[in-house]
Amino acid sequence: MRAALKAQSGTLFVNKGEAEILCNREIESSREASELLRQMGAHRAIVTDGPNESALCDKNGTIVVIPPKVVAKTTTGAGDVFLATFVGAEIASTMALREIMEASAKAAADHVMKDTQ
Repeated sequence: MRAALKAQSGTLFVNKGEAEILCNREIESSREASELLRQMGAHRAIVTDGPNESALCDKNGTIVVIPPKVVAKTTTGAGDVFLATFVGAEIASTMALREIMEASAKAAADHVMKDTQ
């Protein structure tokens, strides 16, 4: 992940805990984390935080979305679902970034409600 920061051309997808490790400090929110990672060199930083806000920061500013409230049965794979939804929607380029973030948060929320047994 540090290589992505140094390259200053990549999109960094991390959770808040990973952002705190990269920033070497406690961070209040995904918004703050995405903005700090952008300041550290990320071209674009996307930070998730489970049931709390997810944020994207790039040269145009910061987008914050709140995932739907759900009862989680598992959290395994939630970040993967968020990432896959985001990348797929961005490649299709039929939605604005805010809509992509909202769709990604919803997909992750839907995933955590699934009974995996």
